[in-house]
Amino acid sequence: MHPRYAVGGPVTVTLDIRAGTLEIRGPLAGSVLASQMESGEQLVRNLTPDDLHGTSVRPGQRDHIQVMWDGRNDKGEFVPADTYSLSLFFIVGDAPQRFGTVIEMKAR
Repeated sequence: MHPRYAVGGPVTVTLDIRAGTLEIRGPLAGSVLASQMESGEQLVRNLTPDDLHGTSVRPGQRDHIQVMWDGRNDKGEFVPADTYSLSLFFIVGDAPQRFGTVIEMKAR
């Protein structure tokens, strides 16, 4: 089951980051994508460093951070009710990695 949020409001995703044998840094970049059946994923919003609250987790350690999205697209308009993908980019050791989750925006 994926998180549900009300259209016209903010989205806060809490991440529990646990590093195994490699350091994890990030998220360094993030985006919100809408899935369009005909044309594939479409970029809705690029997230800023202020939205991401990045961290650096040393091997064997853990941290909790929150990623924020105001529920708006890059034009500043609230997105409609739909299912979106939150895509976050980290560095694990020396390798870039993409992680994501699904966010459902529901009408109030």
